[in-house]
Amino acid sequence: MRWRQRLREAASRPQAIQTLMETTAQPQALCEADVDRYFVQPGMIAGDEIGYYGWREARARARGNAGRKYDLASFHDQCLKFGPVPQALLARMVSGGRSCWT
Repeated sequence: MRWRQRLREAASRPQAIQTLMETTAQPQALCEADVDRYFVQPGMIAGDEIGYYGWREARARARGNAGRKYDLASFHDQCLKFGPVPQALLARMVSGGRSCWT
């Protein structure tokens, strides 16, 4: 998530786009869209960070619950099949075990 910190420190739009392209290897058009979104709505960076750490916590919890049976691809398939859900619900789904997935 360091690229977001570097993006905040960029002095200009072109510099921010270049920083994003160097640190994420995304195409220029996508970097331009992200930079514009972050500059127009600065709260988006904080929202993205909250989501990032929420997913990391959910993965760690699922890994702890499943132990050696944990599979990252299956975890993502199970979580994403419900579409967008609030983080509190995602946390309950993960902590509830397999019965919450069906």
